[in-house]
Amino acid sequence: MAGKKSSKAHITVAFMCNSTGTEKLPVFYIGKYKLPCCFGKTGPNERHEIEYIPTNIRLEFFELNMTSFVQPLNAGIIQCFKAYYRKALCSRALMMDNTGEEDIYKINLLEVMVLVKDAWNKVGVETIHHCWQKAFALKNPPATSRGTLQPLQDPSMWAIIVGFAAGTIGTLPEAELQLCAHFGSRFQAADWTPMFKAIFATEDDDASAIIKIASL
Repeated sequence: MAGKKSSKAHITVAFMCNSTGTEKLPVFYIGKYKLPCCFGKTGPNERHEIEYIPTNIRLEFFELNMTSFVQPLNAGIIQCFKAYYRKALCSRALMMDNTGEEDIYKINLLEVMVLVKDAWNKVGVETIHHCWQKAFALKNPPATSRGTLQPLQDPSMWAIIVGFAAGTIGTLPEAELQLCAHFGSRFQAADWTPMFKAIFATEDDDASAIIKIASL
């Protein structure tokens, strides 16, 4: 919003779900404060004590540039969550601006956690299932009669389309340029028309756009 300064504070959140979307674990939060003031009088003795030593779980570190075959939530699930979260954050900022608040982006950790939880709950089963399908699609899908790969059967293609829907790829020519660079001479713009039309039909609703193209 013009004339307003955005907050640069950030936290880390982790998401976990199965491939069908039927099991979504609660969001895991990592903040920078040991005892956040917004938690009130809740003391460390009131936390849940769980004595559990896993014997069948192994932690692995993945680089940021790993493909969606390794990190399927990057195939559109996290982008969908971000769209819902940003929509809620903007709605909150507008509400605070209407009430005359000067710092409309001021928000504490507890309020952020509530927004994150609500946004994660809105990511539907169908969206999760389709994104997992895209992430683990055939690495070498068959070509069409025009020599172009079927749309969205490749993680790189899917990432470009989702990026355009979520606004990280700003313009249609830029998205088409990335697709052309990926396909080379095999790129056929007509193959992508249904995808772009579906995105435009959602009228800048990022979450709806991602859900729509995931169902195609």
